[in-house]
Amino acid sequence: ATGLTEGKHCSVCGEIFASQQSIPALGHTEVIDEAVAPTCTETGLTEGKHCSVCNQVLTAQEVIPATGHSYAYTKIDALTHKVFCAGCGMDEVTSHIYFDGFCVCGEPEVKAPVLDPNMSLNHSLNLASDISINFVVPASRLEGYDMSTVYVESTVENYEGETFLGTSIVRMEPVANGSLYYFTLTGITAVQMNDTISTVLYGEKNGQPYYSNVDLYSVAQYAYSQLNKPNSSDTLKTLCADLLRYGAKAQLYKEYRISSLADSAMTEEHKTYLSDLEAVTFGNNNKDLAELPNAPVTWAGKTLDLDSKVCIKFVFNIANYTGKLEDLSLKLSYKDIYGETMDVTLTEILDYSASRGLYAFSVDALLASELREVVSVQIFEGEKPVSSTFQYSADTYGNNKTGTLLDLCKALFAYSDSAKAYFSN
Repeated sequence: ATGLTEGKHCSVCGEIFASQQSIPALGHTEVIDEAVAPTCTETGLTEGKHCSVCNQVLTAQEVIPATGHSYAYTKIDALTHKVFCAGCGMDEVTSHIYFDGFCVCGEPEVKAPVLDPNMSLNHSLNLASDISINFVVPASRLEGYDMSTVYVESTVENYEGETFLGTSIVRMEPVANGSLYYFTLTGITAVQMNDTISTVLYGEKNGQPYYSNVDLYSVAQYAYSQLNKPNSSDTLKTLCADLLRYGAKAQLYKEYRISSLADSAMTEEHKTYLSDLEAVTFGNNNKDLAELPNAPVTWAGKTLDLDSKVCIKFVFNIANYTGKLEDLSLKLSYKDIYGETMDVTLTEILDYSASRGLYAFSVDALLASELREVVSVQIFEGEKPVSSTFQYSADTYGNNKTGTLLDLCKALFAYSDSAKAYFSN
């Protein structure tokens, strides 16, 4: 506003002695009101102005909304993740927060598995140098399942003698065969026939995990089920009875759970199917053909390994061999139960007594029905033979054995003979 100079007038008559002059307005004295930056949680202000003389607001400050947090998520484990804000430096560990099956950190939501009673298992056996259980599932029972998520877990009991040591878990993936899926548990030894194996089938359907009821099974259970079926053939019943006796003899020889022998539940009717052990004879096939004079690799012996599998170990001596041990391979030949020639090459070399130059190849390719077959073996360096041919049959091992080892050998080859009778039928 404008001002006035000083003036004078008469207070009685009002006469003006000195008139007042107009003084122009001074104008505002501006002061800047600093802007305030917003934070993650607090609002900010734009820059403003006011007059320092009269305090009139010349430019009003405007409110700037809070920016909100700028979160970044890092997975820590299945339950938690770390939350970091670059704006305010917040750094916290919190639980996963799921939307449409995924956490904001990208971790998929883990849903609790649900029992599917339709996911049941059937069974069959493979009778090779060891025994395998096939857990069989018809494809119709897994309709709608994502097969990449389907697997079986078997819990196997471990014993030393009568002492329970704990369990081990074996996971098996499915193998399709027509309208069936097979899950094969391998490596079951003769002494383990009566051990209970707990098995569960797992899989996911539409992102939801499912599991089956626990399946309790054993090799002995399979054998007894076949013995009890009225429509099982006599050759199958003989095979199963001989299998149980072989398992029991192996337990006695190894002193493994003799309080729970595989054949302990056999009835008198079951025993009528047993082969006559007194009629079991052993082979006489143990020959080094020596058709390669001055061979650099010589045969040092052979033996039958009955620990985990029925394996023939061919022991050789490399004292006169100047090449590389890893270049050696074993070529073996034998006939299957149908008379077809089987040729196999082995490259895994075992340390038998390296300090004496002794190594071995372990042959476990024979099926139970083929254990009496003559196996011809020869060692090669590449395609060049470096040993003579050796011929042997596993049943030759039984000669001159005594005691529980003789009982085991007789039971083993009675079982082998009954397997050949059944599978070649």
